[in-house]
Amino acid sequence: MEQDWKLKQVSSQKQDGKHRDYSNGGRNETEQARRVGEDIHAIRDRIRTAWEQSDDGQSFTAALGEEGFTLAQGDRRDFVAVDDNGHVYSIGKRTTGANAAAIRERMAGLGNVPTIEEARLAIQLAKEEEQKLERKQKGKKGGEASAANIPGAFNQTAEHRYGKGERGQRFYISTEARRKAWEQAAANRIERMRERHARQYEKQQQGFEQKANLERGEVVQDFNHMQRHDLTQDLLKKQAEELAKEYQRQQEQREKWAKKDIYCNYYAENRTVLDQYKKERVRTAGGFKTQLREELTRQKQQAAHVGATNDNHEPEKQEQKPQQQQEKTPADEYREKMQRHRGQRRTRKPER
Repeated sequence: MEQDWKLKQVSSQKQDGKHRDYSNGGRNETEQARRVGEDIHAIRDRIRTAWEQSDDGQSFTAALGEEGFTLAQGDRRDFVAVDDNGHVYSIGKRTTGANAAAIRERMAGLGNVPTIEEARLAIQLAKEEEQKLERKQKGKKGGEASAANIPGAFNQTAEHRYGKGERGQRFYISTEARRKAWEQAAANRIERMRERHARQYEKQQQGFEQKANLERGEVVQDFNHMQRHDLTQDLLKKQAEELAKEYQRQQEQREKWAKKDIYCNYYAENRTVLDQYKKERVRTAGGFKTQLREELTRQKQQAAHVGATNDNHEPEKQEQKPQQQQEKTPADEYREKMQRHRGQRRTRKPER
């Protein structure tokens, strides 16, 4: 019937314990392993290997520790294995191949076995201690590296830098040294960005590999392969855009400095001319009305001065009258315009 319906042919003979697929069943544990990207078959193989290599409870506990598990008391079972993530896996006939009585007999010599909560708490505390140690070591290495990279001028004491008994002068870094330090920091930033991108790519590929190990069927594998390819391309594109923005920002800063250098060089070459121009230039404060008011005042003063001088020279005054009537200054035109505007406003009737 299996051949007629093209089904998978299953043997009717009983398999040995070593070759038996003892990992079937246990939907909760299967889904629990799948969520963290692991295979429940591989996990139970590790537990069974520890069971086969041990003779008593203490050796089994040590073998489980080497495989990354902690032995604990279960809620519904006598013993369970807790991994580094705090996930619980049963120790029974499906996992070890031994029944409950044989497991109790081997574990009879054990003392106090922690509960699941106690085991999880111990694992969490061990992780925190390990992270503290790593941070401490990184801090020591970073401090040594930063102390080695500090310039000699900053390592000098106040006496060497300023002299004894003298008032401290302001420490000044030249523009060239500041730009050189900026270039070094920019190069380090690019290098760190590339390293971070490499870690992101590696982490993504590892996650893809873990998920690919759990896939079944060619169609599913091909479809997921296409999706993984698209996700990889999106990540690479995002990283390239981020790197391009950083390069553009650095280039804009360099162009800004280049323009500043051009201005400084031009000012240094033409300093005397520019200073003379600044002295001769008269800066007028205020807007158009203020400037117009000042211009009218100046013209009134000139007209009064001209009238006072022409009192003693009447012939010249009579000759200049026709010329003054013909030529109008901008101030006169503006005054006439404002007078006409005021006359129109007075004669305008209010709208009803």
